[in-house]
Amino acid sequence: MTQVIQMVIRQPALNQARNLTLAIIDIARKREASAESLNAIQMLAVEAIATMDELAKQTLKSNQDNS
Repeated sequence: MTQVIQMVIRQPALNQARNLTLAIIDIARKREASAESLNAIQMLAVEAIATMDELAKQTLKSNQDNS
């Protein structure tokens, strides 16, 4: 009898992108739309997008390596 175990390991970049997105939501909910809060949201959004872009590139490279 053969037993197969599947493990799901979250990638650090995915966790980072999720945390950045949650930080944006938190700022938007708790603060007024001041220039400071909008600047903070913009900086977090830029970092989140860069993280997701890097994750997408890693995934594409991994898929190409496996084919």
